[in-house]
Amino acid sequence: LSKQTTYGVIAVLFILSGATGLIYQVAWFKYLSLFLGNTTYAQTILLATFMGGLAIGASLWGRRADRTKSPILLYGALEFFIGIYCILYPWIMGVAKNVFVVSVHALQLPSDGTAVLLIKLAVSILTLLLPTILMGGTLPVLVRFISHSVEESGRNVATLYFLNSFGAVVGSLLGGFFLVPMAGLRATVISAGIVNILIAAVAFVLGKRRRFSLSVDE
Repeated sequence: LSKQTTYGVIAVLFILSGATGLIYQVAWFKYLSLFLGNTTYAQTILLATFMGGLAIGASLWGRRADRTKSPILLYGALEFFIGIYCILYPWIMGVAKNVFVVSVHALQLPSDGTAVLLIKLAVSILTLLLPTILMGGTLPVLVRFISHSVEESGRNVATLYFLNSFGAVVGSLLGGFFLVPMAGLRATVISAGIVNILIAAVAFVLGKRRRFSLSVDE
């Protein structure tokens, strides 16, 4: 593949990645609202965890990207594990709810007490932290893959951020107005997870092709 074709494919992948991220946000908000019983708490926890996870992931995976020989394969791995986790998320949330109920009953905590609320908040954060940390790594890893200088990095960050934000707008509209109302929470999350796995598959193919072309050039 030519350089321009590779960049075009990456642009499409990152738009799709941004779309799935916001679809997850819409679905997670619904899940947390049902679990917490309060939309204000759900929105606060979701935003705090999402932004915190992105920040942690950007720092963690950004450093890793500088040391890896193939950032595009690392990007594919991140997308793959995001997809797998989110496909399993309905089951994970179900298990978390059961553990929560058993724990509250075992400790004989009042249902309207502060301790129960804090446990709910902790459970909500823990179920969302891993995928958001993985998501936070996608931008710096891709920037590392397509950049060969500091000047290029600046331009590429702006371009990829725009593409990801555009995908996020599309994802929020699809998730909020079509997917969740028409297909339900479980189907929406699983469908988005499948898209992440497909993104990962394309990234792996790009990585393998790049390695092959480099070996031929040598």
